[in-house]
Amino acid sequence: MTRYRWGITGACILFLAGVIVYNLREFLAYDYLVYYAGGKSVNWFLDYPSSLYDLDILRETVRAENFRYIFGDDGLWLAFTYPPFASILFIPASFLPLRVAIGLHLVFFVPIAFYCAKVLRDYLVKRNSRLLFEKYLSPFSFIVLCAALILLSAPWRNNFLYGQINPYLLALILYDLLRPGTRIPRGVFIGIAAGIKLTPLAIGILFLVRKEWKSIIALGVSFAGTIAAGFAVLPQQSLTYWGSVIWDPSRVGNPISSNSVAIQGILGRMTFQDGTVLKALYGITAIALIAVAGHALWKMEQHNLYLSQVSLAVLVPVFVSPISWFHHAVILPIFMVCAAVDFLPLAARWRSRAGRILCYTCYALSSLMLVNTLLDWGKLVVRFWRRVDFYPFTGRYPGVDAHTLLLRAADEQPVMFVTSIPALALVVLVVLWAVLLRRPAENMQ
Repeated sequence: MTRYRWGITGACILFLAGVIVYNLREFLAYDYLVYYAGGKSVNWFLDYPSSLYDLDILRETVRAENFRYIFGDDGLWLAFTYPPFASILFIPASFLPLRVAIGLHLVFFVPIAFYCAKVLRDYLVKRNSRLLFEKYLSPFSFIVLCAALILLSAPWRNNFLYGQINPYLLALILYDLLRPGTRIPRGVFIGIAAGIKLTPLAIGILFLVRKEWKSIIALGVSFAGTIAAGFAVLPQQSLTYWGSVIWDPSRVGNPISSNSVAIQGILGRMTFQDGTVLKALYGITAIALIAVAGHALWKMEQHNLYLSQVSLAVLVPVFVSPISWFHHAVILPIFMVCAAVDFLPLAARWRSRAGRILCYTCYALSSLMLVNTLLDWGKLVVRFWRRVDFYPFTGRYPGVDAHTLLLRAADEQPVMFVTSIPALALVVLVVLWAVLLRRPAENMQ
């Protein structure tokens, strides 16, 4: 058996290497360009022509580094939309050539995936769950395989594609929530993560449920420290960000884009609404979801479902944020495994057959988001509709190449309605989980 285990371990390592190569096959790094240009614009030792919050901050970086940026000819330049503190963190990278900086940025995705896999395995062991092929896999082999599958999941592939920083934020958040919190109170690292991107602030709901008042204070103080650091180092840019940029939704993108997993985007695509009506629907639904998720977090605390609780607390801000892109959902692989371990057994004990079918259906549909992004599912829908002559927009884009047609058609309302179903199923799964946790176990057998 030992000889076979060595062979399986080697196969897992080769699979991991193959996943990394596969993730790098299509590489744009446009989001990393924004971070890199942001670091250059505030680097005192460099003469960068653009200011941090200029709409064309990328222009000089693309020119100087001779980097392929396909949207430049159309005048579409991604803007820096993050607090000034985030740009300070990228000053060291701005001294490096762009491609070297990108390589160093992406290489750390692998140890972060290993950390997530280790966290997941520890939880499965504590839950006495049967580990995948545990008869043949050593603990190390399981972690390698799990890390490879995490990297292969659609949210992580999307982070590779655009050179995003979400895996780094996830590592900070998981470490903060899972450590003892004795000498340094929990919340400090989440506050730092929120200083880079504001969304993690909503994780404070977990501390509220746990009644960890010290952690709430630590989160607030840490976040305030990042703001103070921004004003101390970059006073003018801080005034610009907190005075105007943060209130300008046009800098972020279309809130109902096909690749948004936020509640606002899902509702906009499925109800065909926008403007005031959509904002009202979004506000009501977001408040209701926060209340439902808060109840689920409280029940998970009672049952010591700590990783399910943490993964839900990280997922909720992605839903309730006004705009959340698909690559923000890096917690999804961990959440879906936790749901398989803690949610599906509850669903199996539900007396109602219709309820069980609904739970299994929502889980299966949600799992589609591990396979492909919503935008990629949209492209598949377009291809299928065109093949069966059901596609309603065939003549709308004359003279447009096939790739551009797929991108544009995937953002048409009928296509976005279909591709929003997995994201909606994930929201419904959270609600069902809260309902199942509320029901006494003895009444569900």
